[in-house]
Formats: sequence, structure tokens, C-alpha cells
Amino acid sequence: MFPFFTIFLLFLAWFTYNKIRIEKREKAREEAFWKKEEEANATRKKDISLLPYVRIPMEQLPFHIRPEDEVLSACEERVRALSQEKILNLTGKTNTDLKSLYGAPNLTFLSQCDLNFTELVRTMQTWGARLYELLLVEEAECVLSHSIQWGSDIKGSYLLLARIYREQGNPSAIEELKSYAGQLDSLMKEPILKALDQ
Repeated sequence: MFPFFTIFLLFLAWFTYNKIRIEKREKAREEAFWKKEEEANATRKKDISLLPYVRIPMEQLPFHIRPEDEVLSACEERVRALSQEKILNLTGKTNTDLKSLYGAPNLTFLSQCDLNFTELVRTMQTWGARLYELLLVEEAECVLSHSIQWGSDIKGSYLLLARIYREQGNPSAIEELKSYAGQLDSLMKEPILKALDQ
């Protein structure tokens, strides 16, 4: 009975010690976050006119290939609309990061630019996949390669493009895809690289 009680007390002491240590670490992390957030909110508005906005090269994309196809038409219409908007790839940056870098007054605008980017690369994925389904392989490659050059982190875009390159007998292009994936500032970076290796 005595050894069991001693073990129980040791376990209780260890558990309490670890609980206090974790709580202290969490409290320090929370305090650091709020300090950073306070500093970010105090950052003055900066000039953001020279940021690397995405320009959609309308003249290079395969519009009007199959006007009767509803999926293609919807994607084309959305890309046309987005071409009139400001678009920025801000993947990997939090709101606090954006305020610190560019000033709190720019946050709403930058968030919209980031939302536009997310919608753009999702639309390009849908567009490219549908073109591939319709056996319009060159057109699918065109759409997907633009999306990846802009910094898309959609795994499906990389895998479909890799399939196209494999079917074309172009392994060096798959290596280039890995190079683009390696530059991503996204949680999808490692899954994409792993999938491309496989």
C-alpha cells in the first residue's frame, strides 16, 4: 500500500508541475500575441501600390473553347470578373502580419485582395480540370500552369499538371513543378511535394 501511495504522490507532483509549466508557457505566448497585435494596430498606413499584384493575362487564356459547356462558361465569366479586381497572393500571412507590414488601415483592402486570389486559383483549378475532362489537354496545361506560377497551393492543380507532363513524356517539367511547390509559404507545401515525389 505504501509504495502505491508514494507512486501516486509522485505522479500527482509531476502532473501538477507540468500543468503549471504549460499554463505559464501558454500565458507567455498569449501575452506575446497581444503585444504584437497592439504594435500591429499602431502601424501607420503604408504605400501598397507596388506590391506584386497578380495580373491575369486574358490574351493567353483559352476563352470561348466550348461556349456550350456550363462549367467552362462559369469559370471564364468568373476569371473575367476577377481580372478587373486587385489580386494578391498573401498565403501564409496572418492579419497581424499584414497590419505590421502595411499598416492597420490597409487590412480590409488586403484581405479582399487575398480572397480574390483564393477565388482565382480555385476557379483556375475547376477550369483546368474541366478542360482536361474534355480532352483539351493543351488548354488545361495553359490554365493550370498560370495558376501555379501565381503561387497556387491547390494540390489538385499540381497533380493534374504533373499527370499531363507525364503523359507528354516531359519529366523535367515535373521537376519545375517541385521547384514552384518548394517556394510555397503554405501548410500545403509538404503534402504537394510528397505527392509529386510519388
